[in-house]
Amino acid sequence: MKTTQNLAAGLVFGILIRASVAIAQTVLYADDFNRGDGVTAFRVGKTSVGDYTWVDPGWHNFKVIDNVLYAVHWSTLSNQYAYVDYDLSTIPDYNASLKLTTGGAVESGSYAGLFLLPRAVNHDTVLGNRGWVINRNFWDPSGTGGQTRFYWYEGADTNEFESIQATRIDDNQFSATEWQDVEIRVRGDKATLIVTQADGTRLVDADRYIGNYNTTKSVFLFAARTSVGQNRARSDKPWLNVAMDDFSVSLQPPTVIIVR
Repeated sequence: MKTTQNLAAGLVFGILIRASVAIAQTVLYADDFNRGDGVTAFRVGKTSVGDYTWVDPGWHNFKVIDNVLYAVHWSTLSNQYAYVDYDLSTIPDYNASLKLTTGGAVESGSYAGLFLLPRAVNHDTVLGNRGWVINRNFWDPSGTGGQTRFYWYEGADTNEFESIQATRIDDNQFSATEWQDVEIRVRGDKATLIVTQADGTRLVDADRYIGNYNTTKSVFLFAARTSVGQNRARSDKPWLNVAMDDFSVSLQPPTVIIVR
């Protein structure tokens, strides 16, 4: 009996080892951006894990500087975008994570935003894709400037005032000068955003409908978009400057069941 128990324990241990190895190998692609500055190349390049190509227009809006990816956008009304050329349409469940901060901005208008669109089927625009928007406003007459703000975006066009139609989901609790850890958990046609700051501040925006998967090619899309509007109180045009690092997309780890 003792031998049988030891054998069973050994089998379970072996299964757990194999399961842990499988879980460790679930990264689809990742990027630490530890490579030459994009100031000269004007291209993001390839991922550090997986060697997949970044697609970006090369208009100086997404570039690698000091081993960090920057989304830099002036006030021209346009869609600037970047994504890893990896089709996620047939993958129902995956996790995406990254670090970001808006602390590098010089001026930032309320109409400027960086979009995180986890299942984008329109690859060269924000329109029609659903996801989250990160925004910073340095100067705000309401006294709430200097914060990183998070919004939910339904995929609509700009409204009559040329601003982005999005719903704010935070409560002024995130610092514009700190780094935030961002995780997006995609489960089929829904996704959850989790933002965590070093001081323990946390935001969870759960079960947002992001669109059907397994229909056409979809990617995790970064998009920078501003309107033609200005901060009229100071006549400053919108300016977006978000720094990002440690971007990773991985499969949802399988559930390990131990049978004794």
